[in-house]
Parts: sequence; C-alpha cells; structure tokens
Amino acid sequence: MGFFAFNEGQLAVSPAFWMYPSIVLPLTIAVFAAWLAWMKFRPVKFKEKKDELYDELKRKNNTMRQNQLAGTLTLGTRSERERWYRRVGR
Repeated sequence: MGFFAFNEGQLAVSPAFWMYPSIVLPLTIAVFAAWLAWMKFRPVKFKEKKDELYDELKRKNNTMRQNQLAGTLTLGTRSERERWYRRVGR
C-alpha cells in the first residue's frame, strides 16, 4: 500500500506516512542550504578567474601590438614587407 488508499469512497492514510515529511523536509532544507552556500562562495572564484583571464588577454594584446609595431618599423617600406611575407609564406 502506498501513502494513500481510496477504500469505498474514503481516503485512508498509511501508518508509515510520518516517514514522508521526516525525510523530505530535512532533505529539502539541506539542499537549499547547499545551494545558498554555492551561490555565496562560488561566484567569487569565477570573478577572480574572469579578472585573471582579462588581465592575461590584455597583456597578450599589448604584446601583439608591440610586435606588430616593431615588425612594421623593422620591415620598412610596403614593398619590403611584401617580399618578406612571400618569403615566410604568408
């Protein structure tokens, strides 16, 4: 028999019905507490990681710009750059 039974138009409740709220309520509270802890502490790690990645990307972009500028300055005129690109296969 489950928790409920319909006998001759009447609702009957199982004697083991007390198990349902005694298991479900603490489990629900535990899951909710775990979710709150996750929401409170986990985004901090994501924000720190995002900031690290942003700083690293910024450094890489600056390095790329400096290399491009240095390459442009050392290669001189446009025709010299074109010859160099043909040599390296770009």
